[in-house]
Amino acid sequence: MSEAGGAGRLARTLEVVGVLVAPTSLLTGLLYYFAKVRENALFGYFDVSGSMVEFSVQDYLVRGVGVVSPLLACVVVAGLAALVAHVGLLAAAETPVARRHHRRVVATVTAVLAVTAALLLAGGLSQLARARIQPRTALLAAAALSAGAFLAEYAFLAPGHLRARARARPPARPAPPSPRLVDPLAPRPGQPCQPVQAYQPVQAYQPVQAYQPVQPRGPALLGRRLIAVRRLLVGALLLVAVFWATTVVANAHGTTAARTIVRNLPFERGAVVYSAQRLQITGRGVSQTALGRDPTLYRFRYTGLHLLARSNGRLFLLPRGWRHGGDSAVIVLPDDPAVVRLDFLSCVPRPPRAGSAAAAAHC
Repeated sequence: MSEAGGAGRLARTLEVVGVLVAPTSLLTGLLYYFAKVRENALFGYFDVSGSMVEFSVQDYLVRGVGVVSPLLACVVVAGLAALVAHVGLLAAAETPVARRHHRRVVATVTAVLAVTAALLLAGGLSQLARARIQPRTALLAAAALSAGAFLAEYAFLAPGHLRARARARPPARPAPPSPRLVDPLAPRPGQPCQPVQAYQPVQAYQPVQAYQPVQPRGPALLGRRLIAVRRLLVGALLLVAVFWATTVVANAHGTTAARTIVRNLPFERGAVVYSAQRLQITGRGVSQTALGRDPTLYRFRYTGLHLLARSNGRLFLLPRGWRHGGDSAVIVLPDDPAVVRLDFLSCVPRPPRAGSAAAAAHC
């Protein structure tokens, strides 16, 4: 194999690897970023700094799938709708009326696309400039920016396709088969065949020189550069809109998940904490029980707790009666078996009886 052929195969292989790896790396980074935003919003609802909670990359990717999946589904549906609209527009350009008035049709479609794109971009940018914006409004503004950028690019490409479709001639009908002609030089039945002379090449084969592409100069080169700059700007605007929309969705998703956790506290299995030393644990629904004075065993038991997260060598616990904006705070304990032990109840504990100060540690 020649060096040129090997270099060509290597270049094609690297190109395929780049096409496959680049989207995967981008998607992984997006999943990690949006999962981080979601977790910060979730723990921020409990007044816990996001720097105190640190999960592994795999955990963040798993959490990010639930945030990005609805947006990816919306993008796929929007792409299919855009493809159907494009095919319908090209089919409409082949009608006889569009062929007769193709200039008017092209001008009308281009103007409609340009005006729609300008309105969508103006609406999205006006919402982006606001200091306070609601999550639903921010999501709609991001969708308007994305649609406006896509329509702006399509407004540059649609006229060329429409002109080509309008000026294209309909396929001609196949001609009827011609009658069979008799070759007068062909041998007749019963007549001996004449020997055919050997083929004599007229001229020796001359190798064709390799095609040398002509480098664009002047207006052609300037036009290509303008197209590249335009597509770069459109891609950057789409990327900003996607980041903005997914950030808003991640924040809303984290806040909703935190509210769901608080609402389901009375119906979830509780956690029991055993400690060798007395812990300053307070909160609604938390009770302390002294087990004994043996220094080799855990001496105190705390019930009425729920595990919020286990991360970065810490246990984040919620009292059973925790309320957003109340006096109860999130309890942070070291995740060290020499200090505390964490157990979980097998079922939801019953509320204590009237007149009993200790909450039930069993079902």
